[in-house]
Amino acid sequence: QTLYDHMTPEQRRRYKNASPEEQAQFRENLRKEHRRELMSERFSDEQIRALRNMSPEERREFLRNHNSDRADRLSQRFSDEQIDMLKNLIKTTDKGDPERPDFLFRLADHHLEKKAYFDQQADELFDPIWEAEDAGNKSKVKQLQQKQDRHRADGKKASEAAARVYEALVTDPTYQSYKRMDEALYYYAFELGSLGREEKMKDAYKRLITNYPDSPFISQAYLAFADYYYNKSEIQNAVRLYEKVLSFKDSPVYAYALYKMGWCYLNPIGTSEPEYAKSLQKFDQTIKATLAGRAGSEAN
Repeated sequence: QTLYDHMTPEQRRRYKNASPEEQAQFRENLRKEHRRELMSERFSDEQIRALRNMSPEERREFLRNHNSDRADRLSQRFSDEQIDMLKNLIKTTDKGDPERPDFLFRLADHHLEKKAYFDQQADELFDPIWEAEDAGNKSKVKQLQQKQDRHRADGKKASEAAARVYEALVTDPTYQSYKRMDEALYYYAFELGSLGREEKMKDAYKRLITNYPDSPFISQAYLAFADYYYNKSEIQNAVRLYEKVLSFKDSPVYAYALYKMGWCYLNPIGTSEPEYAKSLQKFDQTIKATLAGRAGSEAN
């Protein structure tokens, strides 16, 4: 099961209505929320044995409703076990077996969960680092920054592992009819972008757009392309692709694209003079689209 399969109906609605960046943040926030709900009760050996026999969804529900200071470590242990199990399944399953691409998809998702865990660990060190800086404790600052760097490095390794698994799935001709190929391409491309592998990222998004024109991820793919050019200050290219997003009138990221176009017109970064009237119009349209329930996320 993937993280999406474990979401409540309300969480799924919010997730579908999010931009790519917000979906990534949503996944991380959801995992953080799960962990925060776990406190300090210790698990017995009997409970641990029961947890091993639960489905992923049952296990998540159990962990959400039990207090444990060991919850993070226990969750990571189960995640590692799932990764090992899936690797063995993939190794011993015939390439033509219809379940094999699902094993690959699930393995990639577990690696992304590991990435989210390490990123969270790194982020939680910011406050202690700032406190140490305020106290003038340079040695502690250095120690905490080194720890943070290790977490970041572990997160990047997990991200790279996920990208390798997605690549094995999306590039093998055996799996071209896989029912979730468009979804795999989308997450593969998004992960490549986060790793800075821009050419491969663009190729994956192009393939998604070309081969799966009816995919629910198409507008998000155009949005990711648009954001890519926006972040490189190629505003004209960004506007062209945000307009592509707006051609999908029912897109969950419709209002977000309007919002970004507003900034493109307000701050064209040397490509032309600011167009204040157009910028104001797009921001006004953003508000109206948001009130109509087309915002992409509550943050918009």
